[in-house]
Amino acid sequence: MLDFEKNVLCTIKKYNMAESGDKILVGLSGGADSVSLLCALGALRSALSISVAAVHVNHGIRGAEADRDEEYCRKICGELGVEFFCERVNIPQIAAEEKISEELAGRKMRYKIFHELKEKISADKIAVAHNKNDSAETVIMKLVRGCSLNGLRGIAPTNGCVVRPLIETERESIEKYLFRKNIAYMNDSTNESNAYTRNIIRNEVLPILKKINPSVVSTIFADSKNIACDDDFIDDYAKGLYNDCITKNNCDIIVNFGGKDLHNCIKKRIILYTVFLLKGDKNDIEQKHIDMIIECDSAGKTGKSFDIGCGITVRTEYGKLVFSRKSAPADNKKNDGVVTLPDNFPCEVNSGGYSIKCEITGNNDISDKSYIYVDYDKLARGKITLRTRRDGDRFSPSGMNGEKKIKKFFIDAKISPAVRDSIPLLCTADKIAAVLGIRVGADFIVTDKTKNILKISISGGTND
Repeated sequence: MLDFEKNVLCTIKKYNMAESGDKILVGLSGGADSVSLLCALGALRSALSISVAAVHVNHGIRGAEADRDEEYCRKICGELGVEFFCERVNIPQIAAEEKISEELAGRKMRYKIFHELKEKISADKIAVAHNKNDSAETVIMKLVRGCSLNGLRGIAPTNGCVVRPLIETERESIEKYLFRKNIAYMNDSTNESNAYTRNIIRNEVLPILKKINPSVVSTIFADSKNIACDDDFIDDYAKGLYNDCITKNNCDIIVNFGGKDLHNCIKKRIILYTVFLLKGDKNDIEQKHIDMIIECDSAGKTGKSFDIGCGITVRTEYGKLVFSRKSAPADNKKNDGVVTLPDNFPCEVNSGGYSIKCEITGNNDISDKSYIYVDYDKLARGKITLRTRRDGDRFSPSGMNGEKKIKKFFIDAKISPAVRDSIPLLCTADKIAAVLGIRVGADFIVTDKTKNILKISISGGTND
């Protein structure tokens, strides 16, 4: 076994990226990174007791060059004895229709195809070829554009069922591995163009930084791991204060630091979480607005009101901060209160005034009763939603016989009428999979045959 393959094996085991018997679906572009990933996983099939398949997405952008890449991917999969799939999409058309960049449209479509195919072929994990250089480039890009500590964490080794076995490997090692094995790979001509921000960083910024520190990629990668560790600690500390500092009053959310001697970084996270509770995300609030809020609170000003620029106003009232939405969330108007869970996990969404965090785990330890556990493999991909109850809703609660109207279930469960219309329901296709915080549906409970679990935590709500 070559050193490169040993390093990949070490990363897989370190982050628990694969288990014996897993089927791994590799995202294969034909470039050096994804080809090295495919070859390494192919070589490690026996050591890991896994099977490997690959999927190539032809974006319909580079004409004959794209067709060349597709044919190459088909060829190398044949040589390695790897099951091959290919999807063709028209990214320019999708980008125009959705009014987004081709780069973003391509990424969204790739992951959509990856997840749909994973379900179709019963794969367990999706392996993508992000490496240590990619993570360093991401940190630089976010640092230049402006971000919080969270933006400096780099690329995570795992994200739900998506794994990145090359995340601790530098691009130079990838090229050396392919050279030693005499394996060809395709060059994407757009990688040489500095039309994209990432290419400027890759082609111009990093080479300059390497003159200062030849090990700059490893240095940035190590720094990002330290930042992630610190960020997790600060976040956990702030979360422990949410219930003490945040209360609801009808449609308003009140933040009361209560004279606590809190560092501004903790106050910032509590403020951002309050914004999240009101609008379902933390987008569009600027640092200057957070600074303004903290300054007013620290000065003890009363009667001051200001717009923080994301559909939210804040006013000060006798040592308290009162956050209000200027109008109902646009998404709720468009979707009638329905929130569709994204394809990528972990994720955090807002439904019915509740903050809901979801992640995928293969660990069948469901002893922590502060979480809700649902059999993820029984949910319809792309059709997992959160919403509140509707007339005629029916539910099959676990531990009970048959089906009930949701209203009757709430009555039997002694749920207050005041909160019934805000309790989030986890739905898949046309079924209610779980009444969050109360009961999982009989068809969706975790059993000893469950392979992937949707692990959910819920906080907030109208009665907090």
